[in-house]
Amino acid sequence: MMDKINLGHHISQQFNADLEDIRSRVLSMGGLVEQTGRTDEAIALLGIREARFRRPAEPGTRLRVLVEVVSRAPRSPGRDVCGMRWHAVDEADETLAEAFVEMLVRKA
Repeated sequence: MMDKINLGHHISQQFNADLEDIRSRVLSMGGLVEQTGRTDEAIALLGIREARFRRPAEPGTRLRVLVEVVSRAPRSPGRDVCGMRWHAVDEADETLAEAFVEMLVRKA
């Protein structure tokens, strides 16, 4: 006799929930970047790639985000696409998370 399989919970629902959690965490990291003033010339966030979470932060951990500009290319008159790597680090400068983002920015 075979056990019944519960098909009420499909794996894609969990995948979607996991993706939403990742998106939310990366956007939170983006909020920290925004507070630095490094994105004052930003017009729009075009994409997030290569998001990696190396380890969780403990409650009360002070975080900061380091921004590394890795590319900048013309997009249209007055606008560039800027590629940035964001690194969320703790007090010991240990990387907790990182992501590569592309932003549409005003030309300097």
